[in-house]
Amino acid sequence: MRLPDRLQQKEDWWWYSVGGGLFVFLATAMRYWQTGSKMSPIVIVVAALVVGYTAKRRSAYDGRLGARVGVVGGFPVLLESYDSVVYILGLSYTPMLTVANLVFLAAFVGFVFGVAALLGEVGAKVGYRLAGRTDRSRRASHSHQ
Repeated sequence: MRLPDRLQQKEDWWWYSVGGGLFVFLATAMRYWQTGSKMSPIVIVVAALVVGYTAKRRSAYDGRLGARVGVVGGFPVLLESYDSVVYILGLSYTPMLTVANLVFLAAFVGFVFGVAALLGEVGAKVGYRLAGRTDRSRRASHSHQ
């Protein structure tokens, strides 16, 4: 059974978003697990660039594709924030100060997800534009033959 074109396109960009985000998630999680190092924004940008390029070439590009890649790829920040939560809970602060620290940590995690979405969107837009340029240059070279 074949899906209508509109639903097929929606299904395609969903797979690109999740696939690119999972790549970022796994790359970042592996790096964190091996070295204890923090999240690298370059991984998000490169993965989103590849996803944007590929999705444009297959006509499955959606305007929020890069943001989705960034958000899914930003989930390792939850792994990193776990250590901070354990540290905050281990401090001998008053309950109000502990809650305030946890609220600030939650706000920071939200900020990081926002930055990850922004970086993903920038990477996907660049990939989208690169795919458009290579399409035009390929069409121009074929028309002269």
